[in-house]
Amino acid sequence: MAKDTTEKTRQTDKPGWQNRIVGTGEEAPDQLLANPRNWRIHPQAQQEGLEAVLDRVGWVQSVVVNRRTGFLVDGHLRVTLAMRRGEAKVPVVYVDLTAEEEDLVLATMDPLASLAATDRDKLAALLDAAHQEDPTLQALLDSISQHEGLSVPPPPSLDELAEQHGDHDPETFWPVLKLKLPPEVFERYESTLRVMPGGDDAAKFAALLDRVSLV
Repeated sequence: MAKDTTEKTRQTDKPGWQNRIVGTGEEAPDQLLANPRNWRIHPQAQQEGLEAVLDRVGWVQSVVVNRRTGFLVDGHLRVTLAMRRGEAKVPVVYVDLTAEEEDLVLATMDPLASLAATDRDKLAALLDAAHQEDPTLQALLDSISQHEGLSVPPPPSLDELAEQHGDHDPETFWPVLKLKLPPEVFERYESTLRVMPGGDDAAKFAALLDRVSLV
């Protein structure tokens, strides 16, 4: 009991977290300064996916601006898309950080979020419930499903591989597959392999499966 009391006392002795948020507002996107130390690169698929979500839902999260430096701390892609679309205003949260603190936030905000684990069942149910008729939005949901290992796109056929890598001999040319699949996906993947050209060749099929390991 004494130990528990000591631990609780030690916890309550800690200072509370500082609130570094100093204001909110709206600004024209072309007036917001991109952070020269921003390290994120946004591929076309991500740009199209985020734009589709903004078209469908609108703003649900403000961009973050450090009032001391004037630079964006979070939301570079949203600002870029807003300028591209000619949006008049962008919702902004202002924070007050030193340059060193700004670097720390830039370096850790996205990577910390990516360290979160996935509850596969909940995500699968959520993606199913969020099904979209819009093809761009549905492609985004499908890519999330694939990224989290909930679905696997069909392997390319030998003809498709030949178009990329040149002519092939169907008797000897087989793609090298090095995949890690969650157990719930393995059965679907195995059934897909069986309908590929040569899937009825027991030796080749066994060789393919040897290159697949469970997570």
